[in-house]
Amino acid sequence: MLDSELIQDIYPIAMALKASVFVIHYDGTYIEYVEAGDSGKTIASYEAMIGNKGMDLLPEPMQTTVKHYHQQAVQTGQPQRYTYASPIGGILYHTILTPYPEKQIIVSYLMQDTRKVV
Repeated sequence: MLDSELIQDIYPIAMALKASVFVIHYDGTYIEYVEAGDSGKTIASYEAMIGNKGMDLLPEPMQTTVKHYHQQAVQTGQPQRYTYASPIGGILYHTILTPYPEKQIIVSYLMQDTRKVV
């Protein structure tokens, strides 16, 4: 479980961004999530991801993309950004990974792109 100070930091950011937020251990284990957006149809149940290596539940090529940026965040200690299309409906999602090296976790902010595609 996370300390309350980190949750207090994450929650208002998630609400402002209308983001789904995952807290992930450096080893890939999903620890916690905050749902502040519309999760809509999900590829994997958020509850199923907690306590597990949630990235392993994602289909390819999304799994490889997510793992790549997670490892980049772990190795560099720098935030990472990427965009991908969900295999469900092709909806675009923007993700920002923010590492917290002192806690050995990464906070992943996942936001749905609300622009209309023409």
